[in-house]
Amino acid sequence: MLREKSSYKDVTKHILDKMPDIGKWQYYFILETFGLFLSIKGRLNFLGLARYGKRGEQHYRSRFAKDFDFLSFNVELAVQHGSEEFTIAFDPSYVNKSGKATPGVGYFWSGVSGRAKWGLEMSGIAAIDIQGHTAFHLESVQTPGELGSKRLPRPLRGSFGGQETTTAPAVQICCGGRVLFQARFYLKAGGQRF
Repeated sequence: MLREKSSYKDVTKHILDKMPDIGKWQYYFILETFGLFLSIKGRLNFLGLARYGKRGEQHYRSRFAKDFDFLSFNVELAVQHGSEEFTIAFDPSYVNKSGKATPGVGYFWSGVSGRAKWGLEMSGIAAIDIQGHTAFHLESVQTPGELGSKRLPRPLRGSFGGQETTTAPAVQICCGGRVLFQARFYLKAGGQRF
């Protein structure tokens, strides 16, 4: 919950002013896009952005292809509008997906099914404001699909408690030179996480 009532534009401008690597075009593009996200009903796609926005569809496509540091933006938002006490939450979410051509597809643990299933996995990272009883989303990262495959290099394979395992390189979330989150995924050969 925001401490004082202010418009999304004021909050966004204040945070973007603190980010040193933001160019003029990106500054105004983010302001316009956030306004469109809040005002468009239904599906958000490039055609809808062009219909309700000031630019053409290709403009939005090309701007979205450029990188933006959402982690730094979201951390600054949490620091400005949260309390002094935070903890980090990590939540992997399974998404059903058939086929083999989709990048990142593999076997991932589905808590609903209670087993490893073929599909995609998104890992969400949030800052939980303990005193404010709320959470601020920080980053979403697609989990690499090759974790359970036999194509991993030899040093990343091993055994744990008699079970053959694979490990991915450590995932590190950094902001402003500080490590906010670090995790290493361990999978059984069949794709189950432990």
